[in-house]
Amino acid sequence: MPQVYVRIALRSVMGMGWIPDPGALDLLLTPRGPFAAPACRNAVVQAGLGWRDLSVGGVLEDGTRAALPLLAAGRSGDSLPFGYGGIVATRKLSALETSTFLEMVARQGGLRVVSVRAIPPLGAIPAHAGGTVIASTHLVPLDPMSEPARAFAPKAAQSIRRAIHAGCEVRVGADPRAALTLYRDAAAARRIRYPDVLVRLLAEAGVAFFYDVWIGTDPIATVVTLRNQDHWMYWIAAQNALGRKVEAGYLALSRMIQDAHAAGAQAVNLGASAGLPGVAMFKRRLGGIEVPVIEYRFMSRLARWSPSGRITRRVRASARRVLRARASVGLGGA
Repeated sequence: MPQVYVRIALRSVMGMGWIPDPGALDLLLTPRGPFAAPACRNAVVQAGLGWRDLSVGGVLEDGTRAALPLLAAGRSGDSLPFGYGGIVATRKLSALETSTFLEMVARQGGLRVVSVRAIPPLGAIPAHAGGTVIASTHLVPLDPMSEPARAFAPKAAQSIRRAIHAGCEVRVGADPRAALTLYRDAAAARRIRYPDVLVRLLAEAGVAFFYDVWIGTDPIATVVTLRNQDHWMYWIAAQNALGRKVEAGYLALSRMIQDAHAAGAQAVNLGASAGLPGVAMFKRRLGGIEVPVIEYRFMSRLARWSPSGRITRRVRASARRVLRARASVGLGGA
């Protein structure tokens, strides 16, 4: 779409207009979170799931730059599928600036809907205005001057010792075979099932690493971790009956948190635990604290008033009521 058209259309809103700026995409070269990393976005596209990369950058007349990591399927864009993304900008954006930026993104990509999920930035720039808190996730902040184990609850330390005494060993690597075997069995009863091909591609891209717990020659538990210099993500977990019995998950996750600390990451995102108080307690025992998941959304008039758009709004309103009641959602750590 011609830049002049976009500029004129957006200037009509209180004289404020975003101009498409491919150079602003440089802001995504140091992404805030693993899902926004180019290697992760490429893996999702290559997985053959119908997604294409439509990441967009823009600039305001005052020099403010912003970029959005975005994948699209059909006429809908998502930042980002299988996780979260968020607008990266050189300063905090007002609600109007956020709204008009998403409108520019939609026009540039020919999209009717743009959905953005983000967690509060770990750096100095606070969350952009104009979003809605739809859920929460558990974040472990990492202090470079303090060992993460100091924040572990006594129950976590006890479970780690129990797993070690049972003969558990954590093996870290990029080979997904043991993790996928455990995950296939565990995912049969889960609502969300991540495709094997995506897990393999993320491993090949150097984004996914596997913290597999073994006893002798048998894998009994796994934590699939997505790594990024900003923070790491506890994305998928699975274990068999023996893994649950010896509480191998504590050992795997504690090792991952300590590796993230040693690598200089600022935090580990443990995901959330909607309707699973036991899982939420598990994450708190390892230092997890609840932070909001913020959604930013644009819908074109056509999408808003079409029959499918009305259905979408009713479904989203119902979902938000559930989320407010539970105050959390299953985002990662599946």
